[in-house]
Amino acid sequence: MIARRSTAWLLVALAVLLAGCGRLPGQDVGRTSGVGVDNRTGEPLALKVLSHGSWHSAGGVYPHATELAIGADTMGPTGFFGTNGCTDGDIVAYTLAGVEFARHAPPLCVGDRWVIEEPTATPAARPPAN
Repeated sequence: MIARRSTAWLLVALAVLLAGCGRLPGQDVGRTSGVGVDNRTGEPLALKVLSHGSWHSAGGVYPHATELAIGADTMGPTGFFGTNGCTDGDIVAYTLAGVEFARHAPPLCVGDRWVIEEPTATPAARPPAN
């Protein structure tokens, strides 16, 4: 009886510990906890978000990785999300050299995922015929 009770307490303690550890392996980034960014480029990217008229750092994303960029815990009048759960300003991804790589206009909402891919080459325009 004592062994069963100890095992039950151990399982409860383990469940509480895991619940407080943030994202678990295989958890879908951005679906329930904020906006996820899927960086499908070979560049590490730094993120900034325009919120309430000023720019704020929003972390970064490693190459070929998906990360939570803006957590839902930043909701509300002083956070990156409005009370509707969506951004009200642009989110910009920069290379480590500070060059703008990609931009997403609002809204991005809790549960959304922004996919950033390598730019595709476009064919050069032909000069006009004389």
